[in-house]
Amino acid sequence: MRIMCLTIVSLFLLTSCQADTDTPFNQQLKATYPDIHVVESIVTDDVIYVAMIIKPLKQFSEQKIAADIKKDLGKKYPNHLVYTSSDMKATIEVRKQTSPLTQERLNQLISYDQSIEKDD
Repeated sequence: MRIMCLTIVSLFLLTSCQADTDTPFNQQLKATYPDIHVVESIVTDDVIYVAMIIKPLKQFSEQKIAADIKKDLGKKYPNHLVYTSSDMKATIEVRKQTSPLTQERLNQLISYDQSIEKDD
């Protein structure tokens, strides 16, 4: 019984001490677009990269939502290149990004942007 109580208390303490990873930029995107379930972003001096996971019932229109976000951010930040992706792998990759963004890494992330025309 004692072990069970200690386990529950430990679990409660560990889960309540998790860091909040939502930046103000991500919180603003979630508030503006309520269909976004998870959003991760990278903002540099000249690039904004937004990776998102859309709520399950809205996944049929996820590319339209990503295009709307790209258009709105392009108007709001005209001096930035804006890339968006609704690919789950892109969201995971952005979340793992800890070091400064290199051009090679940016090119890898850009490959997830479905709105970019691919060469045949």
